[in-house]
Amino acid sequence: MKLFCLPYAGGSSSIFYSWKKILSPEIEPIPIELPGRGKRSTEPLIEDYNLLINDLLDFIDKNTRYGEEFQLFGHSMGGLLAYSIAKYVEKKQFSKYTINHLYLSGARPPNVLLKDSYPISSLPNKEFISKLTELGGMDEEILNCQELMDYLLPSIRADFLVLETFNDVNNDYKVKCPTTLINGITDSSVIFHEKKWGHYLQNIENIKHLEGGHFFINDYPTLICNLIMNNQIQTLQKTSY
Repeated sequence: MKLFCLPYAGGSSSIFYSWKKILSPEIEPIPIELPGRGKRSTEPLIEDYNLLINDLLDFIDKNTRYGEEFQLFGHSMGGLLAYSIAKYVEKKQFSKYTINHLYLSGARPPNVLLKDSYPISSLPNKEFISKLTELGGMDEEILNCQELMDYLLPSIRADFLVLETFNDVNNDYKVKCPTTLINGITDSSVIFHEKKWGHYLQNIENIKHLEGGHFFINDYPTLICNLIMNNQIQTLQKTSY
């Protein structure tokens, strides 16, 4: 089973590299690299939400076969992207593939995202970094490394501009695929709103709280992978009856 993985704002596919060693052979993690970073560093950054979704759908389309099932995992901004991909795939008539499971990690629901945010991508560097620190939407280790921030700032700005161009809060269609919400136990601002995902998701099977804060994904990859593997086992047991 392929598991397409989407990173948080300012992150790259490298945060998922260790997963291949942890996950069982039955689950194939496929980290998705966003344009302008990592293996795609020579490509221009995308600053529009819908254009980025189209880019991601194109990648998935090229890496799946007709009739294939796959899973999606996204953390923070990646969770919102994963939700939008799932919604598009399900609403598209005659879609060639099916989403087996959706994992939304550290992700605020669309209505909360828009309510709590305002444009910050055009702020001067010092104010922009200060706002990132305040929002808690970036890894503190990255924020505190000036050299790394100088390198990453263009892609981080692009990611926040992507979020600022998101406007799909219409919940007339609920994503139907089985979904698991995963949040850090001390990430109180995300946990506070997690049940509001019920406005957008029809089949929330599990809500899990793991050790850590918003960036528990960096500190506890084994916990996340174990959760995914256990979920896979439970799903297979259900379908075998």
